[in-house]
Amino acid sequence: MPTASVPLSVARRSMIQPQFSTQRWNRSPPSRNRLLPSIPISSKYDAYLAGKATLTAQEARGLRLFEANDKGNCASCHISQRANDGEPPQFTDFGLIALGVPRNPAIPANADPKYFDLGLCGPLRADFLGRAEYCGLFRTPSLRNAALKQAFFHNGAFHTLRDAVAFYATRDTDPGRWYPKDATGAVQKFNDLPKQYQANINTDPPFGETPGGKPALADRRLTTSSPSSAR
Repeated sequence: MPTASVPLSVARRSMIQPQFSTQRWNRSPPSRNRLLPSIPISSKYDAYLAGKATLTAQEARGLRLFEANDKGNCASCHISQRANDGEPPQFTDFGLIALGVPRNPAIPANADPKYFDLGLCGPLRADFLGRAEYCGLFRTPSLRNAALKQAFFHNGAFHTLRDAVAFYATRDTDPGRWYPKDATGAVQKFNDLPKQYQANINTDPPFGETPGGKPALADRRLTTSSPSSAR
């Protein structure tokens, strides 16, 4: 497979150490039975892909938003279609991405303001220490049974699926909803990643809009604060 040094917006999709592939997916994914052994492939969506079920109008709209590049753009990382060999989707490309998730004060190590979990470049793993271009990147998880989870993102910063999706929708249009403010009232955006690594943070849709702008995903239920998302 040809490899090259490419922007992280492309590189996030599939990694072959130490370089990233410019291809979104041109190799067979590891066996589902080995990677996701406890998750049954028995959802209505699986039946839909197999031609054995029909989506409701609401479900079909949700799928369009999930896959549309200018809306949710979720399927760019959370693959939603069957593989070429017919294997059901695992809803992950097994790649890495930096999202700029807010710092989680419930993590004991975060009591030290100088401590940062930098993901691929440390401090717990040492094979990419000193590789600034990898700092802040974390593995894309599967979305199977995501509604049953009680913590989301690498640091468990959010505890509802609604807030996780709303973060994607409004991270850049309403950063004050997610990040704390300093003594001057300035929003401390991307407060869990040192400034020298913040260029690694992904800005593909639905990210990339300006503060106060219209989110790519503009559903009122996502763009208004809920008690669990207030900071």
